[in-house]
Amino acid sequence: MTSSQTIFKDFSEYWYYAKKLTKEQRDTIFNSLSSNQQKKLSSMYMEGGWEDVFMRDILDKMLDDLNKDYNINLLSIRIKVLKGKKQNIEKNKWALITEMFGDYDAKHTNYIFGGIKSEVINEQYICLTKK
Repeated sequence: MTSSQTIFKDFSEYWYYAKKLTKEQRDTIFNSLSSNQQKKLSSMYMEGGWEDVFMRDILDKMLDDLNKDYNINLLSIRIKVLKGKKQNIEKNKWALITEMFGDYDAKHTNYIFGGIKSEVINEQYICLTKK
């Protein structure tokens, strides 16, 4: 393959074919592309808002797991808080939640935590309130 050969016209086309593959398979395909096409796709990924799409998918999966594993519907809790209803949550569960989502940029987690704050009630509970 020559460096000027284009396999995918844009990131959207690449993702159309790659989305159902494993990460390792996607990496193999991406790494087999010319350096020019890799740069082009990477640029389109960053400029086209694809990072937001991927981050939303990751965070939504985490929210689903949290609901399934711990019976905590964080989005429902946030909605109640934003409507002015204080929500109490066990301190150890809140620590788990903040640890789970702590490494993600606030611009990606705003739809989960935006507009709420936590206050310690006692050694067992945290109160979530509207900012």
